[in-house]
Amino acid sequence: MRKIVQILLPIFVALVACAGCKKDNNNTNKQVNTKDFYIKLKVNGVAKTMTVNATTISGVVSGVIHALSISAEFTSNPVAGVTIGLNDGAVFNTTTTYTGKYIDVSGTTTIQTTFIYKDEDNSTYLASPAAAGTNVTLNITEIADDHFKGTFSGKLLKSSTTTTFINITDGEFFVGRSL
Repeated sequence: MRKIVQILLPIFVALVACAGCKKDNNNTNKQVNTKDFYIKLKVNGVAKTMTVNATTISGVVSGVIHALSISAEFTSNPVAGVTIGLNDGAVFNTTTTYTGKYIDVSGTTTIQTTFIYKDEDNSTYLASPAAAGTNVTLNITEIADDHFKGTFSGKLLKSSTTTTFINITDGEFFVGRSL
C-alpha cells in the first residue's frame, strides 16, 4: 500500500497543480446544461450513477505532461464516488485508448491512467500498474470547451487486500470541464 501511495501521490499533486495550468485548445464549443453531467458504471453488474460535482480538471504539468482528472460523487454519500486520473505526452484526443500502464513523457516516467472507486460503504478500490491484477481502459469520445464525454472499464483491487477485486463495466462519463 505504501508503494502505491508513493506512486500515486505525485500524480494527484500534479493534477491539483493543474488549477493554474493552461487549457488545451484542441476542442469544440458546445453549450450544455450542468445538471446533465454524470458518471455511470456497473460494479460487478450493479448499475451506479454519480451526479454530484461531475467535472474534470485538465492542464499541462511541467510543460510536457497533459493531465486530466475526471471525477463525480454519489448524491447519497458525497465522500464516495469515482476519480480517474489520466496523463499523456500528447493533447488528449478521441482516437487514443488510454490504459493503466507506465509511459515515458520526455524522460519522465508516469502512469497513463489510474482509477479510484470509493463505494457507498467507504471501501476504496484502485486500478493502477502498481496494483497487481488490475486494469483500466478509457476512451474520450467528445471534447468541448465546457465538457468531456467518454467510456471506461476496469478491474479494481480493494485497498489493503491482495485478492478482493471488483469489475467495472459499461462505464461512461459526461462531465463538466473546469479548466
